[in-house]
Amino acid sequence: MPVNAAPEQPALTGAGAAHGLGDLAHHTGDYVRAWSELFAGEAQLARVCVNRLLLAAVWTCFLVFGIVITGNVLAAALLERWLTDWASAIALTLLLNFIVLVGLLLAMRAWWRNLSLPRSRRALRHLMQRLHETDRASNAG
Repeated sequence: MPVNAAPEQPALTGAGAAHGLGDLAHHTGDYVRAWSELFAGEAQLARVCVNRLLLAAVWTCFLVFGIVITGNVLAAALLERWLTDWASAIALTLLLNFIVLVGLLLAMRAWWRNLSLPRSRRALRHLMQRLHETDRASNAG
């Protein structure tokens, strides 16, 4: 008998086949039950984590908002001391905010290009084309 050949299985008939199908049904039921319990446990864990993440996101938004407001007040106060005019200080603070916003938007645009992973998509497309060409060549030959 060759080394890689699978051993021959005796043919099951009658009661042996029914017993084999019963075992298969029992094991399949256990398998489905285990996966169902795993899924339910993961869903419960995800529900707890989502609540914590949302709470942390809300607190982070308040914290960042407070930092930005504090920075604006300090910038306006320093500009007022330098210019001795509140209207000019507030206008320059607004201009500074606008410049920072435009800078962040431009940075996000550059980050979006990096996050879209164009080289990875191109490599995946090239790999899939090679696989299809190889498959066609093996089917034709």
